[in-house]
Amino acid sequence: MLYVGNADTAEQAVSLFEQSETDFSVATTERADEGADKLAEASFDAVVSEYDLTDKDGIAFLESVREIDADVPFVLYTDAGSEAVASEAISAGVTEYVRRTAEPESDGGIVDTVEAVVDQSRNSDPLRAYLERSTDIITVLDSAGTITYLSPSVEQVLGYEQGALVGESGFEYVHPDDVDAVSAAFSEIASDPEGRLSVECRFRTADDEWCWLEVNGRNYLDHPAIRGVVANTRDITQRKKQRRQLQTLISNLPGIIYRSQIDREWSMVSVEGECEALTGYPASALENGDVVWGEDILHPADRTEMWQTVHDELEADGTFEVTYRIRTADGETKWMWERGRLVDTELEDEPILEGFITDIDDRKRSKQKLEETNALLSTLFEALPVGVLAENASRDVLAANDRFLELFEQSGIGETIEGADCERLLREASDNFADSEEFVERTNDLIETSEPVRDNELRLRDGRTFARSHQPIDLPSSEGHLWLYRDVSEQERRERELERQNERLDEFASVVSHDLRNPLQVLRGSLDALTETGEQAALDRGYHALDRMEALIDDLLALARNDESVQTTESVSLASLADQCWDVVQTADAELVIDDHCSIEANPERLRQLLENLMRNAIEHGGENVTVTIGALDDGFYVEDTGPGIPPDVRERVFEPGYSESDGGTGFGLAIVEQVADAHDWTVRLTEGERGGARFEIVDAEQVGG
Repeated sequence: MLYVGNADTAEQAVSLFEQSETDFSVATTERADEGADKLAEASFDAVVSEYDLTDKDGIAFLESVREIDADVPFVLYTDAGSEAVASEAISAGVTEYVRRTAEPESDGGIVDTVEAVVDQSRNSDPLRAYLERSTDIITVLDSAGTITYLSPSVEQVLGYEQGALVGESGFEYVHPDDVDAVSAAFSEIASDPEGRLSVECRFRTADDEWCWLEVNGRNYLDHPAIRGVVANTRDITQRKKQRRQLQTLISNLPGIIYRSQIDREWSMVSVEGECEALTGYPASALENGDVVWGEDILHPADRTEMWQTVHDELEADGTFEVTYRIRTADGETKWMWERGRLVDTELEDEPILEGFITDIDDRKRSKQKLEETNALLSTLFEALPVGVLAENASRDVLAANDRFLELFEQSGIGETIEGADCERLLREASDNFADSEEFVERTNDLIETSEPVRDNELRLRDGRTFARSHQPIDLPSSEGHLWLYRDVSEQERRERELERQNERLDEFASVVSHDLRNPLQVLRGSLDALTETGEQAALDRGYHALDRMEALIDDLLALARNDESVQTTESVSLASLADQCWDVVQTADAELVIDDHCSIEANPERLRQLLENLMRNAIEHGGENVTVTIGALDDGFYVEDTGPGIPPDVRERVFEPGYSESDGGTGFGLAIVEQVADAHDWTVRLTEGERGGARFEIVDAEQVGG
């Protein structure tokens, strides 16, 4: 036997023949001309040739063989999908043709075929033998399209007896929607001696149904033995159905199916599916190279990693799975998921990838958002200043933070508490409480009734006090319970201390009010009686002292009794209130100037205290002719006087209770000003006025009108 073809395939074929029961002697060569030389020099029982040879194709080699030996059996060993050449092989005198599979080492078909054709080479008609065995329909038509021959397989494929359609026009059986295309293709091939056709059409069967056929033909009208167009026809109805199903599947897939070359550009050979919805580019732009996946679509930051990942996984098992970003036609960044595989290299001229790409942008972003949310919630969960325990309906611990473990002196057990039995933990924790039975019973009652509770106080044996809250919660598969524990021992201590301080302040206020005011009233009465003596200077000094002491008492009481914060506020006209305060303060020849009219959100009585003290301070330090100006700021208001001002080195001290630069001052006026400002969350700034006097700016105050 002479084998002509690729060296690797020839080696595999020789191995198959050597393993057979027939004693084969095989000569091999890769070139058709060398095969012809060997055939001319020696006698062979059979010739086996591949279709794709280095110097010519198998049909041309067959014609050379027939010139040398017209009777030697010639087997064409073709790649899968090469039956389109069957018609010309038949006309050239092929004895048989065999499909070469992707794994020829496991294919014994070639051996059986060669054995058969050698056995019948002297006693049978090679062409007739082929026609009898072929599953494809071999048809010969004259120049008008009239059928002159049909192979026996027509009965199996279309249901007609072999000679039933001979003499009929083939176009009469073609579907009306396809007949124009088939007729045009046939006319073109019939008018060209080298013409070939390849067409798909629907053909009426003997059962009056439509069957899809794939027809490959060649013009042999000038061939003396054929004188017709030879058509090789096969039934592709199932393939068409599968193709429609595949197209339906692809059209409903949220992505694209592709075939691409293995290069850094990921050059696309074919693209099907929702390409434009996915990338903003039409599939045709990727297929013709106007848009390059690896350069125009794949995100630059992911190109190197994606290339390396694909190659590593292909090398491992021929498949890959990657996640990466793309940039769409309008510049949007999306996350993609892709899975692909290496196509069988035996069926392709070069390595090809095929795979599926889909948009996971929403899922990726949702996952990232979920991870960020979980991280935030986890951080907040651990950062809470209260102990938290969550349990499900089965009384299993779902989560507990570190603060909870610290409160119950269980730090160190960490994640092992998750899944623990809450009933067991309840019994163990009950020993910490002064009334352990009541603690257990109350807890069970809350679970049974699903009653929400806030700040239920629990006394511990060590003297501490816990405040516990309970809240039923809805879980995906059941209900659950959320428990919050706070150690309020320090809070209680502070509350008791504050209560004692308030009591002392009340006591102080009472002392000031009672123990100082009564003697002052007695002194004032005595001074009134002495006015008849005529010692006016002494009396004036006494009355002045009384006035100062009364002012001191009023300021001390104001400091002691004023709340630290303002509970209620309203819109207060600054100009109107200032006029009222000016009428109350002893201003002599001093002048009040309202520079701007605005309203401040404030407590009226507390704001009155602030203004009266600033006015008294101006008159006390600036004299009876001082001018006091009140105006608005962008974020508050100011009170400015024309007095001597306050030196920078003492401006911080003037707000200290009891500090005064004046012999007649109490030292508490500006302390009250700062206290009122703090109660409103305002800030007092002390600067120098435009005319050298003191300027008090009250900022962070909300203006509500003018």
